[in-house]
Amino acid sequence: MLRLTFLVCCVMIGTLLIGPLPGSTLAAHVPGHSSDVPLVKGINSSVQSIVVFVSHSTNTCAVTLVVNSNGDVVVLRCEKTAVEQPPAVVVAKLFSDVITAPPLSNLPSAHPCVKSPSFGTSTVITFAAQVSPDVSCSRDTIGLTLYHDVYDILSSI
Repeated sequence: MLRLTFLVCCVMIGTLLIGPLPGSTLAAHVPGHSSDVPLVKGINSSVQSIVVFVSHSTNTCAVTLVVNSNGDVVVLRCEKTAVEQPPAVVVAKLFSDVITAPPLSNLPSAHPCVKSPSFGTSTVITFAAQVSPDVSCSRDTIGLTLYHDVYDILSSI
């Protein structure tokens, strides 16, 4: 988990240093994922992105979602990349909830977070240089809302 948090921090700091995410690629090094996660071609700098990392478990691949405010969602799962368009209402809800939440880094983290060593996963959300704790373990209503928002997107694609 510490490596994932470090990775997310590096990606967000790099984004701040180089400006908005380019329209062609976003480098992401997540275990079980290839190194390039393409974004939607031709997006402009007014498009905001929320990046979600869901870790792998014994029977599932890790998933990286790049949720763009224009409604496109880039999905990297099992080393395969796809661009999906879930219903606009689920994307809008995630953006609304992330933007109105306190800074993601300030969300309370649940300790201890008891999960199965084989089947437990972690869900981390990044936005505007903020990195959430594992929202799948949240006991906070905002964290739980964000967790459900992510899974509403995952279940609709």
